[in-house]
Parts: sequence; C-alpha cells; structure tokens
Amino acid sequence: MRGHIRKRGNKWVVVIDIGRDPVTNKRKQKWVTVNGTKKEAEKRLAELIAEVENGRYVEPINMSLGNYLNHWLEAVKGSLRENTVLYYKTLIKYVLKTHVVEIEISKITAMDLQLGINALPDNLSASTKRGCLIMIQTALNQAVKWGLLQQNVALNVTKPALQEHEIVVWNEDETLRFLQTAKKTRYYALYHTALATGLRISELLALKWSDLDFQKGFLSVRRNLVKIIQGEPVFNEPKTKKSRRRVPIDQVTFKF
Repeated sequence: MRGHIRKRGNKWVVVIDIGRDPVTNKRKQKWVTVNGTKKEAEKRLAELIAEVENGRYVEPINMSLGNYLNHWLEAVKGSLRENTVLYYKTLIKYVLKTHVVEIEISKITAMDLQLGINALPDNLSASTKRGCLIMIQTALNQAVKWGLLQQNVALNVTKPALQEHEIVVWNEDETLRFLQTAKKTRYYALYHTALATGLRISELLALKWSDLDFQKGFLSVRRNLVKIIQGEPVFNEPKTKKSRRRVPIDQVTFKF
C-alpha cells in the first residue's frame, strides 16, 4: 500500500491509495490534512496505511448528524416497536434544535456531542436528555456496523445526571375523596381500576372485556395502546414477558 505526504502552506497533506473504484476501475486516493509537524504527518500516514491494509479504514461520508439520524430511523424502524419509533422521532426533534446536528458524522467528536447534549432545552428532564444521548449512541453504533464510521465517539460522552424527585402518593382519605368526586364523571371505572391495579395508562386503555376473568378474579395485560389514528386505536404487545401478566382484582372493582 503506497502513500506519501506533501507540504501545503503551513500544513501537511497525507495522500494514500485506497484501492480502485469498483465501477470505473480508477485508482482512488484519500487526502487528509494534518495541522502539525512533518513527523505528525508521517505518523498519520502510517496509521492510515495500516487501517487500509487491515481492512479497518472507513472512507468518511458527507452526511450531517441530523440527516443521518433521520435516515437511520427510516432504515431501522421496521425492526422497532411502533411506540419506540414515535419516541425516537420525538427525541430527534429535540436534538435537531442543537448546533451539533450540522456537523458531519465522520468529523463529529465526543466533545461536540457533549456540548450538544448540554445545549438541549432546559425544560427537558434529565431522563429525556439521557434518552437523546442513548439514541445517538445507538444510531452511531449502527453507522459503525454499516461501515460508515470506524468508531462510535458518542460512547465517550457523559450522561446527564438523573435528578431525584420525591414521590408523593395519596393517603387513604385522599384516595377516597378523589373516587367520590370521580363518580360524577364517565371515567370513574377507569380511575377506580387504575387505583386498584397500578396499571399504566397505556395498559388500562388497551383492556378488553375478554381480558377479564370474573370467576377467578383477575385481569390479563395482553397489549398496550400506542396511539389513535383517525379514531382507530393502534395496539402493541407488551415489551417483555414480565409485562404480559395477570393482575388480581377485588370484587368491588369488578362491579364497575
């Protein structure tokens, strides 16, 4: 594998052969600018030649992080749950509001991403900011697998610290007062079931009559409500086997 360096102004340019174009059969060269000494340029030349010879060289692509995230999600959404796709779309919207999305993924650094995560809107929770970073890490991991990147620099970014929040729960008197008021609404049965079972709202709204076993006194969680499209509900199966479960119900709740 041949390569050389040449002086250009106050900089050095590293030039290496990276094989032939599969279509034109013409020799392809990669030019890399080194802002340093001749010795540093020679070191970079040796590194690039080693990468090419070992099959580890990845030719940089001109795609910004913002464009890549959208292309990545479009490519992998068929293997994701629908609510996960919706979650990623929301996170991408947050990331697109930062300057880091304009940087090409082949040039982006861990510091760029750290500053981008820090620049997310202040009104976002720490868990949402962590979700943005984890999504970027997942997306760039895929870029490595696709041969678009040599390494995933996002793995070196520090996650935002989670904030501890005191959980405030109702006592028995407060719960009874709420249910007494809720009797005036059409959602009383829903509220009562929620308090009696602790089910998530997506699980509650996905319940069907066939999920209830009145004789044995339990309900079965078999699906989640993801969204409503033109008045029609869209359901997903529970994400894990543990989420697909039977929940005991008292007879008072069954009456509603």
